[in-house]
Amino acid sequence: MEYWIVYRAGDGVELARGCSPDVGAAARQVLAPNQATMVVPGEATQTIPTDMGIVKAALQQRINAEAEQHRQQFITPGAGQMLVYLAKVREAEAVSVNAKASTPLLSAEAAALGKTVPALAADVLAANARWTRASAAIEVARLSAKAAVSAASDFAALNAASTVDWANATATGE
Repeated sequence: MEYWIVYRAGDGVELARGCSPDVGAAARQVLAPNQATMVVPGEATQTIPTDMGIVKAALQQRINAEAEQHRQQFITPGAGQMLVYLAKVREAEAVSVNAKASTPLLSAEAAALGKTVPALAADVLAANARWTRASAAIEVARLSAKAAVSAASDFAALNAASTVDWANATATGE
């Protein structure tokens, strides 16, 4: 079941609400000029007016999920893989200080790829720098959007606050 509200786009005042078993029904509503729709959790429509706290919580969850989806452009999912990457970064940092540092992971990968350990260490550090830039930009976008959602007082403001420019955030890491 999809639930939505219709609001005045100019000031965000709720005008009507609806529901349908068809996903996408909200987007197919015929609206007057200066009206917009927002899909909301069904429980938010149990009160009059619509429970903004429930809508805000749902939007913040969506923002978190979108941020994670955009992080996946830069990382391989999985906790084990994350631990391997962190260990490789530590080894690469050690190589940058001491060329004879112990590097079991980098040594194995360098042998498999036909590279030298110092060259691979440089690649790992460059990839980590790209990830750091991208993750910082994604985090700023995520936290800024969540704060704006918290501060929003009407549906127009909620819509604007929850629309994140992820392309701009992820471009930072490329």
